[in-house]
Amino acid sequence: MIPVVSFYDLVVRRGDAVANLRRAGREWGLFYLEDTGIPREVPEQVMTMSNRFFALPEERKRELSLDDRDDFRGYVGLGEELTNGKPDMKESLEFAQDGERPAGASPQSFDRLYGANPWPEESSVPGFQSVLRGYMERIEDIADRMMDALVDSLEVDPAHRDPQWSAPLHYRTRLIHYQKIEGLAAGSLRVNEHTDLALFNLLRINARGLEAKHASGEWAEVPPRPDSWVVILGELCEWWTRGEYSAGVHRVRQVTADAERTSMPFFFYPNLQTTLRSIDGRLAPETESRRCGEILFRRLEGVHPHPEPVA
Repeated sequence: MIPVVSFYDLVVRRGDAVANLRRAGREWGLFYLEDTGIPREVPEQVMTMSNRFFALPEERKRELSLDDRDDFRGYVGLGEELTNGKPDMKESLEFAQDGERPAGASPQSFDRLYGANPWPEESSVPGFQSVLRGYMERIEDIADRMMDALVDSLEVDPAHRDPQWSAPLHYRTRLIHYQKIEGLAAGSLRVNEHTDLALFNLLRINARGLEAKHASGEWAEVPPRPDSWVVILGELCEWWTRGEYSAGVHRVRQVTADAERTSMPFFFYPNLQTTLRSIDGRLAPETESRRCGEILFRRLEGVHPHPEPVA
């Protein structure tokens, strides 16, 4: 069974909730998060806006094409994104945290990750931007407290509490639409087996299809639960904890031949300017002493094969 963790109980550090989090991190790298306090209508509104956007004619969606930008934001069509080198059978609209390179920070190769999001015209999807921005603010607050709970669950020595964990986390998010594809058989993979790079992903789903891999190697379905998010720990979390918590291995499968599906993952990373240190205060060897922004930039280049930077 996929573990279920109460966010409220984590915030107040109830022992059973912390124990559930630890078990989930070690066995699954994934768990359900409930009791967030976010009203049901908030993610439902986002799902509605997502469906309205993806119902637009292809040429309207292409007005926001990611290929026309150099910051990995915008619309991605069917099969244009790669997971482990294989095309994903989905379309998406990619966003990231708004902002500029911090004052005083030296120029870096990943400076393109800063910027502002593209939005559909208000006349195309009325209310889209305001609904999405409101949702982003709520999820940012949940993520900050989730990060605190992860640190506390590992009983980090105060001497090794890196100040980077108090810095605002960086996020990237997307709306994903798994549309009907003629001839795609039930059981086909829509997204191949993989782990996320992020510290963690706060994922909202509205239909079956997600599957997770237990430490034993067995796969289990992760169906949607009312008023719950799926938290998927990522590679940066595994590196940070030196394997105490595992990156959640997951995939997406076509449940029935005519099924459609929408999901909203919210990926959180350390501040782009930081260098990842593990819970014992040492540099995480997998990061090769690189800033987190560089690590993320390289991953995005592999996921979104991109033309030369836009002039």
